[in-house]
Amino acid sequence: MDDLRYPIGNYSRPKEMDLKQVRQMSDTIASFPERLEFLVQNVEDEKLKNTYRPGSWNIAQLVHHLADSHMNGFIRLKLALTEDNPVIRPYNEKSFAQFPDGKGLNLEPSLLLLRGLHTRWAKAINAMSEEELQREFVHPEGNYPTAIYQLIALYSWHGDHHLAHIKLALNQKNPSE
Repeated sequence: MDDLRYPIGNYSRPKEMDLKQVRQMSDTIASFPERLEFLVQNVEDEKLKNTYRPGSWNIAQLVHHLADSHMNGFIRLKLALTEDNPVIRPYNEKSFAQFPDGKGLNLEPSLLLLRGLHTRWAKAINAMSEEELQREFVHPEGNYPTAIYQLIALYSWHGDHHLAHIKLALNQKNPSE
């Protein structure tokens, strides 16, 4: 089951990163919407209901989750850049996924959002100094600090993580498999 839950492996929180590594992850973030769109273009509605494992979100829900999650990630980056050690507000991703906008088969609003968001995100990352990359926010669940470079690493991984889920789901024969 872990192979299906984490097809590219678990996220590994880096203890440090240099500017070159951050720029590579920024490139991954910048290219994410195009890679996602390539995967889901021309996918029939019935196929968008496919899941990558029993009980998981379907392809459409994954796309909408990515928009929700990455909006939160971008806001966290901005908060860390503009406030001193802000405590961020978590969100309940499972509850978000239950709203009609997170369950529908029309992917275009989420794809449009991700296109613009990732363009801005990469631009912000590429303009940051090494000092800014060290700025932190605090997550109240566990009360642990997260540096901006760690947030960048997380979302670089997160996009690829769910792209792998979508690839698995696309290879399923029907939504119940």
